[in-house]
Amino acid sequence: MVGKLTDDRVASASRVPGILGKSPWSTPNEELQFSLDAIDDKPHGWSGSEAADWGNRLETAILIEGSKRLGLGNVETEFERAVIHDKIPLQASLDGLGEGDGRVITAAKTSIDGIYVVGADEIKLEGIGVLEAKLTRDRPESEPALYRGPIQLQAQMMCLPRAVRWGAIMVLYGGVELRIFLYPPHPGTMTAIKDAVLDFDRRIREKDYYPLASSADGNVVYPYAEKAPAIELPDEMIGVLQERAAAWNDMLASEAAVERADIKLKECLGNHERGTSPGFEVAWPMRNYKARPEKTTPAKEAYSIRQTKLRVKEILEF
Repeated sequence: MVGKLTDDRVASASRVPGILGKSPWSTPNEELQFSLDAIDDKPHGWSGSEAADWGNRLETAILIEGSKRLGLGNVETEFERAVIHDKIPLQASLDGLGEGDGRVITAAKTSIDGIYVVGADEIKLEGIGVLEAKLTRDRPESEPALYRGPIQLQAQMMCLPRAVRWGAIMVLYGGVELRIFLYPPHPGTMTAIKDAVLDFDRRIREKDYYPLASSADGNVVYPYAEKAPAIELPDEMIGVLQERAAAWNDMLASEAAVERADIKLKECLGNHERGTSPGFEVAWPMRNYKARPEKTTPAKEAYSIRQTKLRVKEILEF
């Protein structure tokens, strides 16, 4: 793949897990805001990571090796444009396409040569299949997590103009073990993707955010605090505030109990690194840091962002 080819203003196959709320890396509101920012030509603020960079560098190597194991021909790994669904606002950047020779791989023979069949008793590698490459530091799995390709693969198959009967996710684990997961088209997943994409497109047009998925999600939906008189919270918030206050007090009590225990344990360990007791092992090791050259921190312009945590003060009434 040449690079990201999809339009940030619409849903793409790689973003569908986040839109469906199945990604640990993004929430539906973060995906929605990403598209809204693209429409307004705002920078997204993400410049990649070393892990993502290695994934791009090794992508072709993963696809070529995986294709050899599957006996694929006419393997394509370079694409000039995204593939676009003909009926819904969904696009996909492809890692690869390969043509099967008609061999049948059964689930009963799963894991032979690191090949696994998922969601079917057998898969016939007939015709063109979608190839998706992944690189992860996680331990090998018998089935990849939904955010590591399965949902994305179904969305990619939906976007191809020709009929696709199978797809493969090729995952290199820890740089030392390649596993290939074969999938048939899954109608239920494709229907869920279609519904989510249409709803996502509506939310983009109407700027209609999803319900908050977390406290941090609130900063995505409500990034600015207006200087104005305090609002009167509705009655149902009384219980919420009381529950929060009780949880906060329990947490402080727990932290204080842990602190008291740690003081006693450290006094007991002294200069010893480890200690054992029936059912427990205590470690108090050294933490080593490498020497670093002196750095001069560049100047930054002043800016404001909304605080992540709420400040709640209990008001005593007499």
